[in-house]
Amino acid sequence: MPEDASQPDEAQREAAQQLAQRLSNLEDSGVVGSYANFVRVTGSPEEVVLDFCLVPNPAERTDEKIEIQNRVVLSYFGAKRLFAALHQTIGRHEQRFGVVELDVRKRLIAPAEGESA
Repeated sequence: MPEDASQPDEAQREAAQQLAQRLSNLEDSGVVGSYANFVRVTGSPEEVVLDFCLVPNPAERTDEKIEIQNRVVLSYFGAKRLFAALHQTIGRHEQRFGVVELDVRKRLIAPAEGESA
């Protein structure tokens, strides 16, 4: 039976961990942080392109143009290492705090009977 391609194997996770350990002394004092609640992923035969945006109200459809705030271009090797690191990080988070629900409708909690909204 073929291995699930959406799950990084142990060797990939180990390679990502080894790379992270080698780069553990990165200088980040000049880094500028930003928040994004949307990412568009595109690619070419050589690269993966991640465009990060802030959508003011993601629940509503709008004709307003959304500005790309940051673009990250990765090789497929780098993208696969990123995938492995994200998979491991999210897995640890879900083990501690529970499943990250992607469907916003399932995350909304209706007020208990007798409570006001």
